[in-house]
Amino acid sequence: REDARRGVFLDGVVRRRCRDVDDALAAFRAGSRRRAVRGTAKNDRSSRSHAVFTLELARTTSVGTATATAISRLHLVDRPSRK
Repeated sequence: REDARRGVFLDGVVRRRCRDVDDALAAFRAGSRRRAVRGTAKNDRSSRSHAVFTLELARTTSVGTATATAISRLHLVDRPSRK
């Protein structure tokens, strides 16, 4: 979607800061519960929505007055299948 105030955006996106693995798993499970699913002839819980789970890890190190931050991202994407 796009509007004058926000520019291009994704509706319904949730961003959460996680402090540990348990927080990240809880965020993943909460997102899974929000997905739209409906049964088909071959799969009783077929997904009807896209899902993107992005895990971003940041590590900041300091030496003297210099600070450096390394950021890594892992994107897990699930698209609904066509049936």
